[in-house]
Amino acid sequence: ENAKANRVSRIQNTWKQLTSMSRGSILQILGLLWSHSVIGFGYFVLLSWVPTFLSSQVGMSSPRMLGLLSAVPFLTTAILACFVGNIADYLIVKRKWAVSATRRLMMVFSTLGPALGLAMLAMTPTQATFAPLYALIALTVSMGFQAFNYPGFHAYVQDVAGPSGNAGLLLSVTNTGGVIFGAVGNLLTGVMVEKTGTFASVFWSSSALYVLSFFVWCTIMTGEELK
Repeated sequence: ENAKANRVSRIQNTWKQLTSMSRGSILQILGLLWSHSVIGFGYFVLLSWVPTFLSSQVGMSSPRMLGLLSAVPFLTTAILACFVGNIADYLIVKRKWAVSATRRLMMVFSTLGPALGLAMLAMTPTQATFAPLYALIALTVSMGFQAFNYPGFHAYVQDVAGPSGNAGLLLSVTNTGGVIFGAVGNLLTGVMVEKTGTFASVFWSSSALYVLSFFVWCTIMTGEELK
């Protein structure tokens, strides 16, 4: 009974915190939810559909080459994440940049970078002999800039959560949005490709979502602690 009472008390406290939040804090949470949803949409779609795109649109038929070309963009993200994280820390600690300005800079790269890469993918010259190399470069640009999410979006969650101890809860909520939007993205991709016969509309749509995420971040995310 005590355990049940404690759970009820925690739920009531969480609900009280949510209903007493300022308008600015609510907007920031909605902005974080949107940004994470866009991240999930772009990541899930590329993770799930890159091999199909390369085989059906670019003409790659070798399973070994498909595996290699599909893996390179994601490996690029993993490698770059270490470097951009250090850059963000350097700007804050050594160059004395404001934390919010540093996070915003990281998010500029993590939104407009993938938008550029996805736009390049939408314009892939599928009939050209250099199409596989072009597609690889475009995919690497799109995924490589995702590395900026870690010192940008994910670190921002910890920043604005402050000492309240709700950073884990906040990230869990936004991640739920990312997973749901990513799953919806996979469903929509299948429908759009079946209807149009190409991935161009999928990549253009994804690019537009990232551009919108850029504007949301620049207008709503103030860096102030959630209250």
